[in-house]
Amino acid sequence: QIAEQAAKNDASLTRIDLSGNALFKMKTYENSKVICEALAGNEYVKELILNQNEISDADCQWFKELFEKTKTLESISLEGNKISSDGCILLAQGMKKNETITMLNVMNQGPFGEACMDAWLDTFNGNITLIDLKWRVSSRKSFALNAAITRNRSIQRLRSAGKDWTSLLPDSLK
Repeated sequence: QIAEQAAKNDASLTRIDLSGNALFKMKTYENSKVICEALAGNEYVKELILNQNEISDADCQWFKELFEKTKTLESISLEGNKISSDGCILLAQGMKKNETITMLNVMNQGPFGEACMDAWLDTFNGNITLIDLKWRVSSRKSFALNAAITRNRSIQRLRSAGKDWTSLLPDSLK
């Protein structure tokens, strides 16, 4: 029903929270597909919360596609699901060219390995909008990832102040 409302581009729907939803958990792959397809062209939903829904690595393909297409979503929380490195790599790939999502929460899952860290470092070579990535990692690469997030925050702050921020762009975007 919520997916239908999102697909119809209902302006009254700006936030979707299906955390711990028993119906969603019964068929995560199908439900992830339906919600992601409905949101891909939606112009009003800014926040999607799907915490504790048994979302797995296979489901992350739909989120990757959503991240590549959305022009509206700003905040996504997938906390407490069953996403490991493979799924998180798909999320990173989807975020690479995303220009609207500023917050992604993937806390309380993993572990996320070095290949995942490399995928996120690659993502930050093209993404300057993600300023809040919530997760737990234990990798030496976390310092480089934090530096990229700090850079993105500085870009957003300078942009908001109407100041020049182009010197902070990653080399791939210059």
